[in-house]
Amino acid sequence: MKKLLMIFIFTAALAPPSFAQADEVWLSVGLEYGNYFDSYTEGNTKMSSYTGSPGISIKSHRSFNKNFGYFAHGFIGVPVINSANHNFKNYDFRFQGGIVIGVHFRHNITEKFIFNCGLGVNIMAYVFGYEVYLPLYGNAYFDELCMDYGIASDIGIRYNFNEKIFLSLGTLLSYDFLRTRNVEASFGNTTFGFVKDFNMFTLRPYMTVGFYLFIN
Repeated sequence: MKKLLMIFIFTAALAPPSFAQADEVWLSVGLEYGNYFDSYTEGNTKMSSYTGSPGISIKSHRSFNKNFGYFAHGFIGVPVINSANHNFKNYDFRFQGGIVIGVHFRHNITEKFIFNCGLGVNIMAYVFGYEVYLPLYGNAYFDELCMDYGIASDIGIRYNFNEKIFLSLGTLLSYDFLRTRNVEASFGNTTFGFVKDFNMFTLRPYMTVGFYLFIN
């Protein structure tokens, strides 16, 4: 499942239309740090947590009519901070990744500096495992896949070193309002459902180096 998610994220971020249809096409790769603040209800208990995830981002932008176009922003991260108190044995937060796809606007501040902003659909995936003692099965292991859905904005600045290479600094802000959960148990049981009262706010600063693939 994790390999399929990675293929989807990077394929979506890279998949371009015909260059002949665009005024400008560029691709950038760099570092990103995700700050995730979520809340939800587990049983009758209100839960909240913070997750910090460094990772790699890959962005693709296509501009049409000079200033407008669309973008895709993919992210693969490894959570290093997680404040959730699950009380699970051998809790393992393995993977985090997502894709934002939407429309964007650009404005040339100067010849070197370009302002970008965008708004789109945000999809995030989380994969983790944990162990729980159950009287009928003993120490049972669970694999869990969560999928989050929401909206995101992308705000950033590009600095052109020359006609081919640039540096991009910015941040993604997102709000996710829906989470699905798929749990597979080591004894063969699988459950799927929606997480109750789910909300997540994220702040994801990034720094990337980019390349202009086409400029009309």
